[in-house]
Formats: sequence, C-alpha cells, structure tokens
Amino acid sequence: MSRIAYRVSAVAALATFAIAASAVAAPSVPSVDGTSPITGRKITTAAFKGKPVVFTVWASWCPECNSEAPTVAKVSAKHKEVRFVGIDVSDKPADAKGFYKKYGWTFASIDDPKRERQFKLGLPGQPSTVFVNAAGKIVGKVIGAASEQQFEQGIAAAKKR
Repeated sequence: MSRIAYRVSAVAALATFAIAASAVAAPSVPSVDGTSPITGRKITTAAFKGKPVVFTVWASWCPECNSEAPTVAKVSAKHKEVRFVGIDVSDKPADAKGFYKKYGWTFASIDDPKRERQFKLGLPGQPSTVFVNAAGKIVGKVIGAASEQQFEQGIAAAKKR
C-alpha cells in the first residue's frame, strides 16, 4: 500500500463514527465554558445539564467546516430537544458572525482561540463533533466532517437514557 493510500485509509478510519456500546464506562464531558464570539456573552456547559448536547468544532476559514455547515444547520433545526454548541477555533469575531449568518446557525458557540476547549473534548482538529447524553457522558465522536447520517446516529445515542 502506498503512503498516500495508507494516509487516506487512516483518515477514513478516524472519521468513522464511534459509539461505545461496551461495558466500559463512557467518559464525562469536561467543562468547556467560555465566551461567545457571536454575542460576547458567557456560556457555561452547566446550563446544558440534563439535556443531550452536540459539540461541533468549527472555523470560518476551514474548507471542511464550510462544507459541513449546511448539514449542521439542518440537523440542529430538526432536533430542538438537543442542545448544539459550537466551538469556534481561532476566528476573528467578524468572521465568526459572517459564518453564522451565511449558514443560518442559531445555537450558541464558544470562542476557542488557543484550541484549549477542542483538546479538552479530545478532538484533534476541525471539523469534529462530540455527542453527549443527558447524564453528561460522551457517547460518540466524529473526527472530520460528519454526514447527516452520522449526526442522526450520534443524536440517537445521546438521547438514549
């Protein structure tokens, strides 16, 4: 196998949806409190306690984030019972606001200029997504742009009691 083919297959493996259905306890989601690049308001993850949450890591300058953004908009509008929270990596506020306007996103986002929150969630890059159930346990991740089907699978896992 060539280096390029190996790298492509390794990336594809990372992007595979992973929901642990084993006896191993799911990790708890860490606190990723911060300030919204859109509104300037403080956002605390404690406000989402008791609800399923989807954390989506994005950046306006990221090509894959731009291609995934319409899917995020569609899925977040469809699942009002699930809290979506964006983690905005290294954007200027004007760029973040433009991205939100372009894709019609309405959910909260947290500024992450040094990628600290992204790394706390165990995500190496963007776009990436973490699905959290109402008990605050991580039940799935997608590394790379998530498809609508992957979002639906993750949301279904996050909604399970």
